[in-house]
Amino acid sequence: MDQISKFGISDQDIKILIKSIFKKKNDLQVDIVGTSKLDEGCTGIIIYVKATDFQSKTNEKFNFVVKHSSTNVEHKKQIPITWFYKIEAYLYETIVPILQKYLTKKNVELLYFFPKFYKSQFWEDKEIIVFENIKPKGYKLHNVKIPMDLNHIKLVLSEYAKWHSTSYSFKIENPEVWKSKVKYINDIKVFMFDTFPGVAVFKGFQEKYCEILEKCSETKLLDKMKKLDFIQMKKDSFIDDEYSVVIHDDCWNNNYLFKYKDDTDIPENVSILDWQMACFGHLEVDIAEMLFSCISSENLKDIDELLDTYYEMFSQNLCVLGINSSKMYPKTLFLSHWKSCLKYGIISLPFIYAKAIESEKNVESMEALLANKDGHIYDVFDSEVSNSFVNRRIIHLLKYLDDKKML
Repeated sequence: MDQISKFGISDQDIKILIKSIFKKKNDLQVDIVGTSKLDEGCTGIIIYVKATDFQSKTNEKFNFVVKHSSTNVEHKKQIPITWFYKIEAYLYETIVPILQKYLTKKNVELLYFFPKFYKSQFWEDKEIIVFENIKPKGYKLHNVKIPMDLNHIKLVLSEYAKWHSTSYSFKIENPEVWKSKVKYINDIKVFMFDTFPGVAVFKGFQEKYCEILEKCSETKLLDKMKKLDFIQMKKDSFIDDEYSVVIHDDCWNNNYLFKYKDDTDIPENVSILDWQMACFGHLEVDIAEMLFSCISSENLKDIDELLDTYYEMFSQNLCVLGINSSKMYPKTLFLSHWKSCLKYGIISLPFIYAKAIESEKNVESMEALLANKDGHIYDVFDSEVSNSFVNRRIIHLLKYLDDKKML
């Protein structure tokens, strides 16, 4: 496919990669069935592959997602693409197996909210990670242009509660393994932030907020926004203390695949994708990012109820794992962390909301940048946020935070 060739990879390369996953390869047919739209990510391309095992009695079929990084050298100097892939690979190859083994010993249900991981492969100039493609099983993205309803939000929060409680419980009971194995993922994230110039994008997000507030004559909010330092705020969110867990830190609706009950719009399962930003932090960072990127203006009034729902699930999960939540993570602590972490949840919203109104011109710009053409990769974040719906949504959220004295 033409899009694949732009990344310096051939159909044959993909077929060899997929066949390497199988022990028996004699009668395996591998077909590339599509690629992602290039606006679906900023670090590379997604290649969809189907494999048919003609040695099996039923001609068993397998569906794969191949995440392939950008190969543009200049872009990799600006944004830590290689390190993003290393974080995600390390999480699936090391941290997830450690936590699943821990749950097995506890005789507790395993974590099922991410697709099956098959392999990662790194070269000098490119990176690849292979997952199961769960879309043929009925999973699909929520419409990025529409805020999620409470059913979707509660389902996502329930899975985060499982992840956070497992991470926290393991840390308490296995501090040496946490330091020797799990902490590495945070070391990578801190190194990336301190090394790559692309972190300036967070300042750009702050400037976008100011542009919107000035355009809408929100003088009070504008004055407060100008006093913030988004780059420092983002760095401050990488919290490593006695209460930190492994957080997703990329919590927006483009990273959730939902499976729905038959002929309804009620989700029954969710898969959480793209763990390339994972690091240490307070669990409330994930909650703030998820709520503020996905909730509607009308449902802001329901945040307190959603926090109650999350904490109840988190507390129950800790109890199942043998941890006394009222002693080790009381609700007063949870709410205190929530107030301090709220500001971290708004950092990337101008980019996320802009994705909801992205034009074909923006899509073409993304394709040009990722396919080794001229330009700065962070230009893709400079989508013009002039849509009145998006502006209102941002202002409603900032007013909500200001009313709570949290801005």
